[in-house]
Amino acid sequence: MNSANARISRAEFKSCLNHHYRGNWTPEGIARAQYWHSRVLTALGKHGDAAKELQGARAVKESYLQQFPEFLCEDEHNEAAIYDQMVPMWILQTSGPLQEGGRRPQPPAA
Repeated sequence: MNSANARISRAEFKSCLNHHYRGNWTPEGIARAQYWHSRVLTALGKHGDAAKELQGARAVKESYLQQFPEFLCEDEHNEAAIYDQMVPMWILQTSGPLQEGGRRPQPPAA
């Protein structure tokens, strides 16, 4: 991605987050977008901006882990999975590890 495209993409992304009420963004969806945006910013070498986005995403994640420990499980080697777990299932957003199956429960012993 060249720098002009990165600027446009970032501006469009920020516009979506700043006006989330228009698109019915949920806090979970915003956190998920912030997580993936932090990954993009890190790849572009914008570590300060990436840290800010990741901090926002992780604040929501920690809140949900405390509120819903029976439904969410954190994988220290795969942080992206929990953001997919947090998003309401009817939104069907799985661009991360859950797209490929993620953490699967073990079948019962026969």
